[in-house]
Amino acid sequence: PEVPAVFQRVRDKALDHLAELGQGPDQFNLIHADIHQHNFLFQGDQIVLLDFDDCGFGHFVYDMGVTLFYRQRYGHYATERAAYLAGYRQLRDFPASFEPYVDSCIALRDVLLALYVLARAADHPDARQRAGAYLTAVAQRQANF
Repeated sequence: PEVPAVFQRVRDKALDHLAELGQGPDQFNLIHADIHQHNFLFQGDQIVLLDFDDCGFGHFVYDMGVTLFYRQRYGHYATERAAYLAGYRQLRDFPASFEPYVDSCIALRDVLLALYVLARAADHPDARQRAGAYLTAVAQRQANF
């Protein structure tokens, strides 16, 4: 697939979905924007977040999408996703009709990471060496999005 066209389509669809959600306080506020298994610790029965450099105002579903994006590579994604959403629903209202918005954010995270690799390629030989194959792999994953 044509990498720029796929990335543009993901961006456009994700932004359309986020616009549909609006920016009301139930959908949009301060988010971490990088919650994954390397950015939190357990302290007793509490979860403590780390690494706030991506923190900003955004949609809550983006935080959900980022977390689930990183779980896709493991063998029990469907089970983990269902458990994550069930746990989320114990704390906040999250209708099943909102799940496609999470999927849009997962795809958006995939593309944003690819663009991050591309940006680093200019100054980092290792990133430069891997950038082309990585961008192509992301475009293939998102070709049908």
